[in-house]
Amino acid sequence: KHLTDQYQYIIWDSGDYSSTTISDGNATENSDKSNDCQMLVDWMNLSEHACGLWVCGDDVARDLDNMGSTPALDLMCTWCGVDFLVDSYFELTGGRTDGGDVVPIVAGDPEAGVFVHGGVPDSLAAYGGCPVLNGFDVLGTTGNGQYALRYPDYGGNSHCAAIASTSQNVGGYAARTMWFGFSYIFLRDDKYSQPPDRCHIAGDVFHWMQLPVTPCCTGTETPKAYALAQNF
Repeated sequence: KHLTDQYQYIIWDSGDYSSTTISDGNATENSDKSNDCQMLVDWMNLSEHACGLWVCGDDVARDLDNMGSTPALDLMCTWCGVDFLVDSYFELTGGRTDGGDVVPIVAGDPEAGVFVHGGVPDSLAAYGGCPVLNGFDVLGTTGNGQYALRYPDYGGNSHCAAIASTSQNVGGYAARTMWFGFSYIFLRDDKYSQPPDRCHIAGDVFHWMQLPVTPCCTGTETPKAYALAQNF
């Protein structure tokens, strides 16, 4: 009740975890006793207001697909419109032995249109390099899912990096979800720009979820003063 009353938007980023990314209540090597999948589903379905969920992380889709439980698949497939296809874009494009793409340049897809402006797709770098290589999930769509970001085409095929979905909950309110096949911490600029791609992409997601945001700093503003206080 507290969650549905107080929270309109949730960002869930599992970083580069390969398991226990979002738990489903089954105490196994891939999950724990906390049923966070069901918690997120209930929050979206029972909220008496519009809500938005942004899921980020390498291997989240693979992890939930491996769980195969009703809460895991309900969250991923039904509410977020996500189908798991491949657990590593790096391996898909050749891996260590055949020049796999470590830092794919990801571009907005016009189907969802969240990251397309004036007909021009946004672009960003998904950094999968040191200190460890990160492969990044390749996604497909189910239900209301729409392609939002794509990795570079490979082998004559396109490969999806992010899925957007909009559902209606039991109260008739919109539940919007965005699912990235990589963590937000690996998002880098593909070229110099202001605001930085991290800020721009986050702004696009929040705007699409109808979350009010303050304008980003452009780099031209000069602070009136600098100060460093003691940490506590």
